Amino acid sequence: MDEEAPLIAERSDNKTTTKNHTRDIHILSSAFLFIFLAYGAAQNLESTINTEADLGTISLGILYSSFTVFSLVASLVVRSLGSKNALVLGTTGYWLFIAANLWPSWAEFTKYIVEPALGISGVGGAMAAYGAVDAICALTVGRFTSGLKAITLIVSAGAFIQFIVLLWLLLKYSVTSGVLGTLFPLLIAAAWGITNGVFNTQLSALVGMLFKHDMEGAFAQLKVWQSGSIAVVFFLSPYITLRTMLVVLLAAVCISVAAFLFLTLQVEKAFSSAA
Repeated sequence: MDEEAPLIAERSDNKTTTKNHTRDIHILSSAFLFIFLAYGAAQNLESTINTEADLGTISLGILYSSFTVFSLVASLVVRSLGSKNALVLGTTGYWLFIAANLWPSWAEFTKYIVEPALGISGVGGAMAAYGAVDAICALTVGRFTSGLKAITLIVSAGAFIQFIVLLWLLLKYSVTSGVLGTLFPLLIAAAWGITNGVFNTQLSALVGMLFKHDMEGAFAQLKVWQSGSIAVVFFLSPYITLRTMLVVLLAAVCISVAAFLFLTLQVEKAFSSAA
């Protein structure tokens, strides 16, 4: 059976093919930019604006629960429909979510940290800082990803930044007025942008390194656990305080980093034995 054609044409020495390859990458990247620009804005405002009966947090919990369920069958869908058709099908969920937010009938950072300091209008600025730093960091650290040791060092640095921010919020942070009151939420957003850029690029690189022969299934599993954990957080958030949430997140960071380091040690041993 012939293999399915890739989503973006492979490179070749032919100049026309190279131009088409570059054009396809730019079109695909632009499409993702506009989709996630709208989706990210709607998602970030959910828990801040739609507070009646915890509509925002519950809807986000349902959203990530659906991500979890459909990630289980993502590999099968891609193989059945093909990359392009699966991509079109997948984007429908995003624009339906965006459309639903035009008439809502029923995130902790924006709700408890940004809104008290900057107001609802400041949520956009804080999340813009988060997104900009996230993109810059992802682009930068991606260039330093040269192997398992580099991934381990970069992830450890990102986890350390995440730990410091969470510890600061738990022990020291309080809403203040003036320049510092405006600056602190933006700094926290930027720090979280760094960690998100680190985790997304490096964990994806690690998955790609370990599961070269089953990329669809591996990345689907990654999204299952990622979306499932986010859904749990959103469902729990209406029933626990911010302080409790921070303690849970600190524990989760410690456990996940310990598990990651254990995995890298095992992989390093396996590579050494094979060599």
